[in-house]
Amino acid sequence: MRNLSLILFILIFTFLSVPAFADQGPLPMREGSNASAHKHNEEGISHYNQGHYDVALKHFQMASKVDSSVGESHYNEALCLDKLGKHGRQQIISTLRGNMLKETLPFLDLRFSMIILP
Repeated sequence: MRNLSLILFILIFTFLSVPAFADQGPLPMREGSNASAHKHNEEGISHYNQGHYDVALKHFQMASKVDSSVGESHYNEALCLDKLGKHGRQQIISTLRGNMLKETLPFLDLRFSMIILP
């Protein structure tokens, strides 16, 4: 019973804390990142803060294209897609297709096909 209470507490804390991070805004890249990717990411942050989410998305996508190993630009892309209201299954799959290894896609496609997305 005690273990069940602990697990329940952890789950509730996790789900309640997630929305607290949703409004933090785009993330800057770490020091030592590719200079071109860093520049596009900074431009994207500037446009995002001005509410130009479509322009910001293009910069974040360029940053991801230049250096796909940097997670911040992928996270920032997702923020822009959310602000633009692009939550559909096709949008998620096409974004993942550009950012992830191809062997993981069948698994993700199967998981997303089980979820009803708008």
